[in-house]
Amino acid sequence: ASSLMFRTKLAGENYSSHLDMGDKVLLVSQKRFVLLGSNGEELLFAKFKHVRTVELISQKNETDDQKYMWNIMITIWSQRMNDIKQEIVSCGENESLAIELVEHLRRGLSLVSSSDYGS
Repeated sequence: ASSLMFRTKLAGENYSSHLDMGDKVLLVSQKRFVLLGSNGEELLFAKFKHVRTVELISQKNETDDQKYMWNIMITIWSQRMNDIKQEIVSCGENESLAIELVEHLRRGLSLVSSSDYGS
């Protein structure tokens, strides 16, 4: 995973962790994260200091009300746009994957000191 980082916008940063999500891979450095698709394309890229919230969202499956669909909503402050955007990462019916993704992102957020916010 750390060698994969060198082919992304995280190149040169200190590797923190990664999460293999099957069709996606989350790469985490000490300051930023990138979510890559199955072909290595960047689906989402952000600095932790711009992330405001990471939320786990569940909703009943439309075809089977005994099952739930799991999503992660990431609220990101965009300095360029002077706006807040919300990104949704779908984990399908895989609750444990969704929880693990939230934990990776929140761990990254905890590494960023509160003095970094706003810059």
